[in-house]
Amino acid sequence: MSDFFVLQHFEVTCRPRLSDRITEVRWKLPDWGWIKVNTDGSSIGSSNIAAIGLIFRDHNAGFIGALAENIGYFNALFAEFFAVMFAIEKAHEMHWSKLWIENDSWVAVSAFNSEKVAVP
Repeated sequence: MSDFFVLQHFEVTCRPRLSDRITEVRWKLPDWGWIKVNTDGSSIGSSNIAAIGLIFRDHNAGFIGALAENIGYFNALFAEFFAVMFAIEKAHEMHWSKLWIENDSWVAVSAFNSEKVAVP
C-alpha cells in the first residue's frame, strides 16, 4: 500500500499495459564524454529481500565498473528507485558530470521526470 502513496506523491498514474507485439531493444552507446549506467532493482518472496545491480560503461562501451548488492527488506519499486539514486550518488562521487541512466521501470522513470522531484 505504501507504493501507492509514493506514486500519488509524484503524481504518477499506474495502469497495466497490454503488449500486443514484441519489440527489439538495442543497447545504444552514449555520446563522447558521457557515462552510461544501466540500473535494475528487484525483490523476491514474502520477506521482500531486495537487491540492486548497476553497470557503468563509457562512450566506447568500455567497462568502467559494476555493482550487485543486497539492500535489505524492501519492495521492488523501492529497489528500482534505490538503484537509480545509487547511480547518481556514484556519479557525483566520481565527478562524472554527464551521466545517462537507463532503467526498465516505467514507474521509476516517470517519478524522476515528475515536476515534484526537486533538483538542486
